[in-house]
Amino acid sequence: MATANSSGGGIGKIVAVIVTGVALIGGLIGIYKQCTPAATGGSVDSIQFVSSGATSFRLDVGVTVTGYNGQNLTLYDTLENAQRQQLGSRAALYTLTPTSDKDSATVSVDVATPSARGTYYVFIELTDPNGVSLSSKLSDGINVG
Repeated sequence: MATANSSGGGIGKIVAVIVTGVALIGGLIGIYKQCTPAATGGSVDSIQFVSSGATSFRLDVGVTVTGYNGQNLTLYDTLENAQRQQLGSRAALYTLTPTSDKDSATVSVDVATPSARGTYYVFIELTDPNGVSLSSKLSDGINVG
């Protein structure tokens, strides 16, 4: 039969092993988090018509970006008519450079006003530093003329 001293020592050793195991697992999790790259992504959250001038109209575009701290991302636009036909080619509107791993901003951009009267839409696309599309959104109809 075990004495009080021997069982107390055994419990102490078991507790020490458990504490050491928990510390080891915690250390491994910390190393894993350091080695695992941050998730990356981005979204075009909103497109708001601001104003219209003789040669362009202004839009405020809201974006959220994750994991691209210090890297250049590009907003592109494509103008479409009421029948959703593309007018002209895709054009770079704005270059974003996030200042943290989770960043959001609203940027004002100018889009050339079409010469013909009608309703137009602006398709906005956000791309990563390699030109891969992260997100896109279509504006509400914008009346010209």
